[in-house]
Amino acid sequence: MLAAATLMSAGPVAGAGLDTKVLEVHVENHAHVTASVLERAEKLAAEIYAAAGVRIVWVDDDEVSRPVAAFHVRVILLSRDMSEALAKADGIADDVLGEARRPLGRAWVLCSRLMDVSGDKQIFTADLLGKVIAHEIGHLLSAGHSTRGIMQASFRRYQYGPQEFTAEQAVSVRASLETRR
Repeated sequence: MLAAATLMSAGPVAGAGLDTKVLEVHVENHAHVTASVLERAEKLAAEIYAAAGVRIVWVDDDEVSRPVAAFHVRVILLSRDMSEALAKADGIADDVLGEARRPLGRAWVLCSRLMDVSGDKQIFTADLLGKVIAHEIGHLLSAGHSTRGIMQASFRRYQYGPQEFTAEQAVSVRASLETRR
């Protein structure tokens, strides 16, 4: 896991001149995802958000830190047992890799399912994890599903290649962060 409050941003921000918003993301790694996979996933998610005008500050949940952003979310990487329990309790369909609950500011990634999919599809686990994290955080920031980009309902559509928010979703994500100042 990355050190506490490590800043991750990548590349130029879409819509240069816009006030870049900051989002603090706490990650709980109950799935024991390796540090290198998690670092790569966080980097990809940060790149997706940077293109939308949002800088992500990743916080290692094991560390105590002073909040650096007005809006905080928690991403919980679930172990196989935890994933199965959540899926059963919430009636989550077998092809769903994550769930977000906006009122709680929490998103869960069903890592065992993600690992199964990435192994079956010959794609990098870190890339798929980064995209799922970005997608679920998008739900926490008011973005709904779309037919294009990272907010597509099915991972099958966004598993390959770089993804980003649509222009409309990027505006919505930034506006959501603005209202939480």
